[in-house]
Amino acid sequence: MKMLVGAAVAFLLHWVLGWVWTILAGILMGVWTDRRGWLFGGVAVGVSWGVLITYTLAVDPGAAGRMFDIMGSIFGGLPGLAVPAVTLLMGVLLGVAGGLFGTGVRNLWQ
Repeated sequence: MKMLVGAAVAFLLHWVLGWVWTILAGILMGVWTDRRGWLFGGVAVGVSWGVLITYTLAVDPGAAGRMFDIMGSIFGGLPGLAVPAVTLLMGVLLGVAGGLFGTGVRNLWQ
């Protein structure tokens, strides 16, 4: 249940404020969970970013594929399929960082 709440918070933050703010969902997961806040934060943010990537591909796969190809060429000739994978990895790492920070905050409070 906590994971779903964290993913929903990350999704709403991403949708309303932008991708940078999804780290707050990771921090929330780190503060809220007893152990392994980094894991909960990474999974929650990763799931929400994965949903958004999947939505982009479902709405218009042709345009998304062209965008991935263009972004891949801008970033040094990466294949188009690597762009969503790297994007998802960045989201997971953002959630892990937030979860680690939230765990530290929780430990300070206790």
